[in-house]
Amino acid sequence: MLRLGLIAVRETVPGGSHPDRVVYAITEAGRETATEWQRQMLSLGRDPFPEFVAAVSMLMALPPDDARRQLERRIELLAADLAETEAVLAASDGLPRLFLLDEEYRRALLTAELAWVRSVVTDLRDRRLDWDEPWRRRVAADFDLPPDEARSPDERTTS
Repeated sequence: MLRLGLIAVRETVPGGSHPDRVVYAITEAGRETATEWQRQMLSLGRDPFPEFVAAVSMLMALPPDDARRQLERRIELLAADLAETEAVLAASDGLPRLFLLDEEYRRALLTAELAWVRSVVTDLRDRRLDWDEPWRRRVAADFDLPPDEARSPDERTTS
């Protein structure tokens, strides 16, 4: 990440009897890359684990409306994958169930994920799930984070 310019050395802390500790800070290019990575992981309907779980754990890195838009894109892809799976199962008339278990499992996962993502999108749209700069600052204070790390990339560039 250092070589790519996504982080920079902030300081080197003497380690005493241990090796020195290098503290890194994210650069503007790193913030932009992280934001784009976040958008892709939220919106793409492929390979949900572990990337999607990581993206969900950092949902507050995007403004709520942006997060909602990315998840709406994911819904479209999940719905298409589910329709494809349903078509495979429907076209498998007469095939022993043993040979369809993988598709049944895929349908179960897609159905569950689709229902969950739709519920999150609904909560984002209805503002039952929401966050903003003051909220991020309160969280940063509660967890002793540097205030800039609690701000979204969009807010960092506009201040």
